[in-house]
Amino acid sequence: MIEKETKEQKTGDVEEVRSFLCGYRMCADMLRLRRYERRRGGYDEEFACADILAGNEAYWRARMSEVSALIGGMRNGREKLILYYHYIRGESIEHAADLLGISRRTGYRVHQRALLQISFLYAHWRKRSVLAFCPDARIDGEDVGRLRHSPHVGEEQEKGVEG
Repeated sequence: MIEKETKEQKTGDVEEVRSFLCGYRMCADMLRLRRYERRRGGYDEEFACADILAGNEAYWRARMSEVSALIGGMRNGREKLILYYHYIRGESIEHAADLLGISRRTGYRVHQRALLQISFLYAHWRKRSVLAFCPDARIDGEDVGRLRHSPHVGEEQEKGVEG
């Protein structure tokens, strides 16, 4: 029973990080559409995707930077390269495996292993990013605002203020 819950939780974590990593391509596509819209701006007709493109370019660039930093924070190896080629460069896993000189099947295994590894890194990164904005935050019932690695808690302790 406990193994099943743990396996389901790992699967959920992997899917969450996969969705986060896919956000890089989505943001890159949105920026490309924004550039297209600007070039096409001389026309009088209404652009069909104007409501979608109303998003903030700074947010898209920041999201892309976060994904790059998350992948860059991994140890060097096949896992990091598979994620880089697949999510940042937009290559298929088969082509990324070919670039790395491994078989397609091994490429998929390395990709799964990489997603599992980066899901742990993502969970740690997510807690730290929440703390930057809200030092008293709670994630999944855990009081992450009181973690000792939080810069806000350290500042309060140095000043002698109770948190």
